[in-house]
Amino acid sequence: MKFKLFRRKRKISYSNPKVRSSPNPYFPGNVEQGRVVWKNRVFAGEVVLTALMLAYVIAYSPLFKIADIEVAGDPAKEQQYRGAVHQIVDSSRFLLIFPGGNYFFLRPGWVSRSLIKMNEQTTAFEAISITKVFPNTIKIKIEEKSVGSLWSSENINYGIDDAGYAIRKFNSDEALPALNKFVDKNNFPVSLNTQIISTDALAASKTLIEGSAALGLKITDINIPQQSCADPRPDSAPNTNSVASDTEINSNLNDNVLVAPEISEPCDPKALATAAHEMHAAIENGPTIYFLRENITTQIEKLRITLQDAKLDLTKLTYIDIRFGERVYYK
Repeated sequence: MKFKLFRRKRKISYSNPKVRSSPNPYFPGNVEQGRVVWKNRVFAGEVVLTALMLAYVIAYSPLFKIADIEVAGDPAKEQQYRGAVHQIVDSSRFLLIFPGGNYFFLRPGWVSRSLIKMNEQTTAFEAISITKVFPNTIKIKIEEKSVGSLWSSENINYGIDDAGYAIRKFNSDEALPALNKFVDKNNFPVSLNTQIISTDALAASKTLIEGSAALGLKITDINIPQQSCADPRPDSAPNTNSVASDTEINSNLNDNVLVAPEISEPCDPKALATAAHEMHAAIENGPTIYFLRENITTQIEKLRITLQDAKLDLTKLTYIDIRFGERVYYK
């Protein structure tokens, strides 16, 4: 018996993508679809190329390059800040390709941070605001922290605020404001934004100077006790490295001197705890006056009454002690 072999014919699936994409002349639609794909790719490339060319033109066009910088702040330092901002803007880059000194690519926050870092050794800022004005202008408003007194160390002058923090460094050729000036004889290094004298010690010193001047007394020395046996510096904020142990204060730039006491050996913690509330002021051609740091104004008034009623000859006295309530001791 003979058997006839039948071979199963292979069924072609026209839904197969390989088949549909073949350039079969019987399926002209497939050819058109391939052409559309290439047209889309060319169009996308043209869009990207146009965008890059437009970005390049915008980035390097002189029309959008920052040319005008308006600074509002201390008139004496406007030119300095304008030059600093120009330097920051001209040296900046955007995405490491485009110049950052462009209206569209300029980042105000980055400019502010760069300006603060550039001046961190000379100035402390209260606020910096930057506004962009189309097409090539930026406006900058700068507010510096207020200087209440001067501090000098290593022949460098600093401005300190009423809390005793160093907030500004003056250039050697810069005019100093007419403020009380503290001169550190030990030349401790000063860093901006660090407290170099405690708030209450600074306030008491200034009140003492002003009150004594109203009585016609010129203070030459004021002693501030050291902070602790482990720290020979005068009363200050803990863990600061820029507090003087021998300091001179000049009222109106040249009048008065502030000097911390010499370190006593051995150190007595109890004595220091008591001395921490005291200030000793030496009068020119006169005695040393012992004050409590608190209520300086009241003690100045008590001193005024004593000098008026007792008619004391200050040149013959060694000290006047007004620390004990209503009593006044002198010798």
